[in-house]
Amino acid sequence: MAVVKCKPTSPGRRHVVKVVNPELHKGKPFAPLVEKNSKSGGRNNNGRITTRHIGGGHKQAYRIVDFKRNKDGIPQLLNVLSTIRTAPRTSRWFCTKTVSAVTFWPLKA
Repeated sequence: MAVVKCKPTSPGRRHVVKVVNPELHKGKPFAPLVEKNSKSGGRNNNGRITTRHIGGGHKQAYRIVDFKRNKDGIPQLLNVLSTIRTAPRTSRWFCTKTVSAVTFWPLKA
């Protein structure tokens, strides 16, 4: 894991520091753990704009994450880490662990 400083091409980028992790999974997301994330674009059920300046952007999906980590009857030692992934709309990394089914678990900071 490396830390990369950005060049000050604008005042907002002057103090930006990025974390680069080469172990992050670069493939497609695991399909059973992805749900549709619908956006309203600032419109209500009649299609009228109710909130200005909302809309556009890249289409994003919702990742199902097990934040509680309480699998009854499965000891923690049996879990096998398979990949480290990232999810849109968050700045966290998630690991996929496999026992009998694949689940997303957040990595501790």
